[in-house]
Amino acid sequence: WLGAVLRDGGLRIYDLPAARCIDSFAFARPALSLCFAPSGAFLLTSHAKGNSIQTWANKFLFDPSQSVPMLQSEPGAPIRIDEPGGGAESDSDNEEGELEENTSKKEQAGAADTKPLEPQLVTLSDVPPQKWLATLHLDLVKERNKPKQAPKPLPSAPFFLPTAHDGVTPRFIAPQAEESEDEAAAAKNENLSHVLKGDRSVSVIGSDFQARLRKEDYDGALAFLKSQTPSGVHLAIEELGPFASGEEGELASGLRFFLHHLSQAHFADEVQVFLSIFLQAH
Repeated sequence: WLGAVLRDGGLRIYDLPAARCIDSFAFARPALSLCFAPSGAFLLTSHAKGNSIQTWANKFLFDPSQSVPMLQSEPGAPIRIDEPGGGAESDSDNEEGELEENTSKKEQAGAADTKPLEPQLVTLSDVPPQKWLATLHLDLVKERNKPKQAPKPLPSAPFFLPTAHDGVTPRFIAPQAEESEDEAAAAKNENLSHVLKGDRSVSVIGSDFQARLRKEDYDGALAFLKSQTPSGVHLAIEELGPFASGEEGELASGLRFFLHHLSQAHFADEVQVFLSIFLQAH
């Protein structure tokens, strides 16, 4: 085999024993160097403004119908092919800019469209799985992140041990145990109320979620839960119902909230997490 490269990007393959051209094709960018594999099964080429080596298979060795090149007619017009990763110089910049713009538009449209393509399909949320997993297993996360208390030093013994006399026999008196700081703080706050009033009330955090459920603004309620931290999600859901200073109809509104979003079949993973927390709490 003999390969000849032309300035216009063409490449001719000649069969020396047959003394004829057996293949002709042209690249968008001319080949700067070429080399046949020792077995003759592959042709290696490198092209202008490229940093890779392209591999081309010998069709006469892989196609039984073309096993005898001498019986094939000589090619007429060269076959134009583009090497992988290459393109014409004139439209490279414009095509790249248009491709990036179209890709960004498609990504934005895909992010905004949460409607399933088919009725039997569902769409997942646009948040990383670590967020809704932390919301679902909040108790495990708190247990894992609980700070470990440093070991407390042993109380030092007094220099002079107090003594008492039982008749004429002296004996040591055990030192009186001092009240610990935790016990002192607990005794100080024993009579204080643990119910916060006004703006400090914890129910203010969940009031927005409860108000949206009363108004049947289920999309807004879902957006509110999605914007909360894992602890905020638990607090907002657990404050529903009469046993959590809520109203009796809030549980029914919560069920309608989940039925609405389950029928929409969107944000399936997050909705399942919120439903699991709701069923565990109520």
